[in-house]
Amino acid sequence: MKGKRVLSVNGRNPVASALLLHAIERATGRQIAEVFDHIVTVSSGSVVAALFLVWPLTLGTKEPALALLDIFANASSFREQLALHFRGKSIRELRTEFTCICYELSRRERFIFSSETRSNVNDGNIDLELSLKASCSGSFLQDPLILETGKNQFLSIVDGSVFGEDPTSYALRELRRSSSGEPRLIVSLGTTEEDSAPSAKSKPTDPPSFESLILFSQAASGVVYQEEAPVFLKSTESPIDIVRLAPTVSASGGLTIDQASFERQITATEKYLSKESAAIESLASRLRK
Repeated sequence: MKGKRVLSVNGRNPVASALLLHAIERATGRQIAEVFDHIVTVSSGSVVAALFLVWPLTLGTKEPALALLDIFANASSFREQLALHFRGKSIRELRTEFTCICYELSRRERFIFSSETRSNVNDGNIDLELSLKASCSGSFLQDPLILETGKNQFLSIVDGSVFGEDPTSYALRELRRSSSGEPRLIVSLGTTEEDSAPSAKSKPTDPPSFESLILFSQAASGVVYQEEAPVFLKSTESPIDIVRLAPTVSASGGLTIDQASFERQITATEKYLSKESAAIESLASRLRK
């Protein structure tokens, strides 16, 4: 398949996103970093993406959703482990472009990917020691930071307070600006109804608003499973294929570390995966091309 393939992971429901990515890895037989050309994340979706970039879950023994529960229950330990795993690795080894938006592990803490070697980046050929740094008040970075690590390979760090839109819209605009009009595949996890609504800040040159398929929705009492079957949505005004899967399941819009809630979300997502296995396989077949 020509053109870039983009994975967008929103926050709000990391459990569904992790299980869907796990299913995509199993169906394609490849790691997420080998399937997508660009990964853009926000909120707890950043944790999900980092987990899949650092650890090949298809080869592990722990289910990804349960691994997430451990992470959110012990954020400090996760930051230390992530820094250790990234130490000595260049972004080139990840085989993909990664845009990580600052995310929240709780209502009290904000974390963002940063580089200990920021001042030493040169020639696009440097190993980056990454860590997660905490900022409990306002902006951590004043401006977006791009660390060049080779041709068309970069780690982009963007402050969530100036982001102001969902990752898919951001990815679409960046791709439109930086590449030709070749076909592209956008796989978006965790989108909401609001994400697909026309933005007041939209410009005539921006990609047109596109339809969003909602498979999960928010509800005051747990998970609502909707009966729409997943389909591949093709924009008629832009050469971009868009697949939207697994929007938010969390009624609060935040992140819960309650094990019972995690288990309910695991059950609901596994039900979805079982019912829509043909659609997952269809998506996987496109990603294998």
